[in-house]
Amino acid sequence: MAGSIRVEGLRELEIRLRQLPDKVAKRTLFSALMAGAEVIRQEASRRAPVDTGKLKRNLIKRRSRRARIPTVEVTWSRKGKKGDPKNAIHGMYQELGTSRHPAQPYLRPALESKKVEAVQRIAEKLRQRIEIEASRS
Repeated sequence: MAGSIRVEGLRELEIRLRQLPDKVAKRTLFSALMAGAEVIRQEASRRAPVDTGKLKRNLIKRRSRRARIPTVEVTWSRKGKKGDPKNAIHGMYQELGTSRHPAQPYLRPALESKKVEAVQRIAEKLRQRIEIEASRS
């Protein structure tokens, strides 16, 4: 995964984000990260292998509770038990493969193909939210 993404104006966005109250800045940052994750989620859904369509319907984006820095992840729903229509844990096996099933990657290719668009969407959403929050102050 060599290469880089260059987005102009991020330093200014960071400075303006730091000027907001902590709670507002955190909410603004997560809003922007969720917008970028949605770009990846949509592409992963488009690329997901389809048998019953359960995986495609249950790709989600969520805040990571374990990370020390603000993090949003695109993953598959793990709600309910094995037969629950919202449980798409088999997405892990589709993505990575098993000893009996070859990998059918869809998340990594989605990230690779849409990472520039996702970063641009994050920057765009940050600009919008910072403007809104700054006008409220």
